[in-house]
Amino acid sequence: MADVIREYGYGVFESDIVTGTDFLTSDHRAESIVTNPPYRLLNEFVLKGLEQTDGILALLVGCHLLSGGSKRVREVWDPYPPSRILVIPERMVVNGSASLDYSWVAAREPLGVWSGCSNKLSQKG
Repeated sequence: MADVIREYGYGVFESDIVTGTDFLTSDHRAESIVTNPPYRLLNEFVLKGLEQTDGILALLVGCHLLSGGSKRVREVWDPYPPSRILVIPERMVVNGSASLDYSWVAAREPLGVWSGCSNKLSQKG
């Protein structure tokens, strides 16, 4: 995702726990945050993201995390409802096969700056 965002002229600070930078423990503030959080840590990523930026927080999530009455899902979306949801019409290919239905979920308007590259972001993963 970082490479695609760079193509659109934005500065990027990357974090990935695999390479040694844990988003959840980082104190790095950003103008906006774009992330593909691990689903089991969705709530933590939303709360941390809202704390670390005053701009857009955009999350690539499975559509199943936007619905249902599970306590875990409601804990994050009830107090912090998304300002915009962009459903990706095709199933994304992950590891060579079609995967879940995904969507971009945004907290805080406006999302217009991301709409132009959302397809490329979804394709490159």
